[in-house]
Amino acid sequence: DHWLLDEFQDTSNGQWRVISNLIDEVLQDSENRRSLFYVGDVKQAIFGWRGGDSALFHDIYEHYNSLQPESIRMEHMEDSFRSGPALMEAINRIFGDFARLSALLPDHPELVKRWADSWVDHTTHHKTRPDYVELLTVPRSADFSDAETELSADERRLAVVTALLEKLAPHEKNLSCAILVRRNRTAAAIANAIRASTNVPVTVETDTLIGTDHPVASSFLSLLQFVAHPGDSTAWRHLCMTPALCDKPAPAVSSLRNSLPNRTLALLHDQGFLGTLDDWLLTLQSGGFQPDAFAVHRMKQLRQAAHEFDQQGNRSITDFLRYAEATVSRETPAPGVVQILTIHKSKGLGFDIVIVAELESHHDAPLTQTGNLSIIAHEEGSGLNRQIDWILSMPPKDICQLDPQLQQARHRCEVERGYEELCVLYVALTRAKFATHMVCIEPRDPGKLKGSARDLIVSAFPPGPESPPVCEFAGESVTIAYAAGDPDWALERPASSPDASAPPPPVLPITTASRRFPSRRRAMPSSIAEESSPQKSRHRYLFSFASRHAAKFGTVVHALFEQIEWLDNAGADWFDPAPFALDPLLPEAEAEVRNALKEPAIRAIFEARNFGSSPSLWREKRFEMIHDDAWISGTFDRVVLTDTRAWIFDFKTNRVSSSSEVAQARDSYLPQLEVYRKALSRITGLPEDSIEAHLIFTKPGLLV
Repeated sequence: DHWLLDEFQDTSNGQWRVISNLIDEVLQDSENRRSLFYVGDVKQAIFGWRGGDSALFHDIYEHYNSLQPESIRMEHMEDSFRSGPALMEAINRIFGDFARLSALLPDHPELVKRWADSWVDHTTHHKTRPDYVELLTVPRSADFSDAETELSADERRLAVVTALLEKLAPHEKNLSCAILVRRNRTAAAIANAIRASTNVPVTVETDTLIGTDHPVASSFLSLLQFVAHPGDSTAWRHLCMTPALCDKPAPAVSSLRNSLPNRTLALLHDQGFLGTLDDWLLTLQSGGFQPDAFAVHRMKQLRQAAHEFDQQGNRSITDFLRYAEATVSRETPAPGVVQILTIHKSKGLGFDIVIVAELESHHDAPLTQTGNLSIIAHEEGSGLNRQIDWILSMPPKDICQLDPQLQQARHRCEVERGYEELCVLYVALTRAKFATHMVCIEPRDPGKLKGSARDLIVSAFPPGPESPPVCEFAGESVTIAYAAGDPDWALERPASSPDASAPPPPVLPITTASRRFPSRRRAMPSSIAEESSPQKSRHRYLFSFASRHAAKFGTVVHALFEQIEWLDNAGADWFDPAPFALDPLLPEAEAEVRNALKEPAIRAIFEARNFGSSPSLWREKRFEMIHDDAWISGTFDRVVLTDTRAWIFDFKTNRVSSSSEVAQARDSYLPQLEVYRKALSRITGLPEDSIEAHLIFTKPGLLV
């Protein structure tokens, strides 16, 4: 038996106990037929928060060698096959100077000893490779309070990282590049800054909450929140700041506050959340909003999420808000796209260029800073015999200082935290193949470093007798606190080319098995007509203003016709304008409807007396039907029913004028009308030859 335990530095004590008896048996083999290899780098043990125990790596070594000397031999792999000499020299200076570590962490000598026991100075396999390392420090401003200074410095650092990336332009040089951060929110902030001011393509390697991370998404959720709860003043004020309302006069805004909920609820009932979202997007665009490429991408994702929710048949705003706020998207990295990811996600990966963009912690806290611990598991014993002794909700630090046992337990937590933070920093600084750029905020007082990750790096490169060079990024004078290697390394790097010796991808067999119960294709009657139309568009653009304008205009025209029951005794004001108060298309749509009603043939279909006594009327009535093994979902615009006959009227806003255009449009809609006739026949029981179907072209005012 040969056992290989890989990435063992993040194994937990409990996991070890599962396999310990088997390993005992392997190592007790007197004939040496069995072997054990356990592999790991305790300097990369960054998953202690998941239960990993890096101390177990050495505990196993000490345990078995105490029973049988030389039963386990340790070998170091100090030669890097990823990075170049300049980075290895910087790594040795940062992590291999134990006297400096002790000075930065004077209260935790056991932490420094534990790190020193696992350290071997690094070398590189690529001794002649050109590479580059630099440390850029962003100045603080002295014009604000401490809190304001920290915020201002963070914003400057963000601008410097963005400008640095634009200067490096890895996407233009076919170089892989990663920006490493500690927190997901920092990754999102950097991505937004890069997308807003550069053309560098970036992806965020984390779960992104697409329902809340963009102004369009948050404004739509505020719209729904206000519709569901009209007394929510926060949601309403948010809407007032959007392009849809911010430029409207106060009386119009006041009127909208009363009419918007009813209008949106009606739209939600008829068209679902996707239709309501499309209406809101068009309203924002009509108010002057011009989406950039990222906004278009995010809106596509929102539309997909709304569509998927609509498929459930659910119209609950509360359920949709909960769904949208929890909907996540993870962007897939692609060649030439800069990846923004947390240090934990970068473990095991390598990139041509790495920008370490978040070295600071809150108020420059030392590596051992634990904050307020919630629950602590105290252990007794040592090595593999450690056992949990007690578990406690840990009191604050000042309380722990009053009790020796609590003080000892907290100190142990600080050592574990400090060691893992050292590991996280080590992982971040060893991901680059050719160039590492460290960007941080300059220390408040270089003479009083607190032992933070940033302080550990800054102290490794003390200033010389001459003033360090300064460069300009985003209007900031950034200090180059350290630089080594060749800044023009990319010019000497050979262009990458596909590996001709790589085997071709396997050819997967085509699956021919059929489903036992074939799924039915779902279609709309209008799509059936569109497929048969010679004028159909083969390319649709989601945010094309012309196509969106036409679709929205048709929706408003249909909504106006829907308000008409009968015109026998109606006056000129037969519709309520309140539901359309927010819609800029209302004047044009109302004029088209009123002009169409001036035609006697069209007005006649809205007069009950033309259909005998007591006709029944359907307006915008939905139906579902299985036809020719397809699931048909449709809506009757207007249907008039008597005991023996029925009439279907379908409104079309096609911009047709000549008789040939009308005839061509009529022919394209015949399949749709046939589906309507079949559906109405099934619903009412009337024979199809007793059902008439008509088209009303509203622009020329024609009934066909």
